[in-house]
Amino acid sequence: EVRGPVGWITAWSSLVSIAYKMCQWNGMDSLARKMCLGPTPHSLIASSIGLLLVFRTNSAYQRFTEGRKTWEQILNTCRDITRMTSVYEHNVGLKRKQRIQRLLAAFPYVLQHHIQPRCLD
Repeated sequence: EVRGPVGWITAWSSLVSIAYKMCQWNGMDSLARKMCLGPTPHSLIASSIGLLLVFRTNSAYQRFTEGRKTWEQILNTCRDITRMTSVYEHNVGLKRKQRIQRLLAAFPYVLQHHIQPRCLD
């Protein structure tokens, strides 16, 4: 997915570099000087790329934090239900309690497999 754009940018930069050197060697120094950019465009591009990277990093961290909170809520709910079945074992019954606890123990793994289908391969 990255190879195509990187390949095109590399080919374009190589072509521009070759054209610049050819202009210098053939005595067209004025054309070669017109091909050069000053430091201002580079600094503007660097600033905008820096802001873009900061924005993407912040949004990725927010998504990670939200996912971690949701996962923590799922685990806490599973633990709470397991505790409740242990406390009310005499009302629920031993076999049902064990079945509920096994299903709750498997639930986070099944959910992870549902979200990331190849995680158990």
